[in-house]
Amino acid sequence: MDADKQEKISQVHPYLQANLAVVMDPVNGTFKFRVGEEVRHTKGGVYIITGLPSEYVLEHSREPAYAYMMIDGRICVRSQAEMEDGRFESVPEGTALAYAAEKQAADR
Repeated sequence: MDADKQEKISQVHPYLQANLAVVMDPVNGTFKFRVGEEVRHTKGGVYIITGLPSEYVLEHSREPAYAYMMIDGRICVRSQAEMEDGRFESVPEGTALAYAAEKQAADR
């Protein structure tokens, strides 16, 4: 965890520090996916994780959320619960590029 996040955690009530350390640490936190990881939706589509639930929430419900990039470059946000319930699975690095090339060839 970087020094900036450690400093922010040290400024809150001790009761909250342990919980924040887990939530704010993308390496040791409780997230299924990591920034830069490529994932595939069970119904199709390959995406790249761009943000973690420690940084994003859904506006209407304040649920923690992941941000991810579609192959056309648009960013989507989906709740942590939905991302981690089995709809998405990790795929090998480079899958997103291969998927994009395949999709582009099919559209021609």
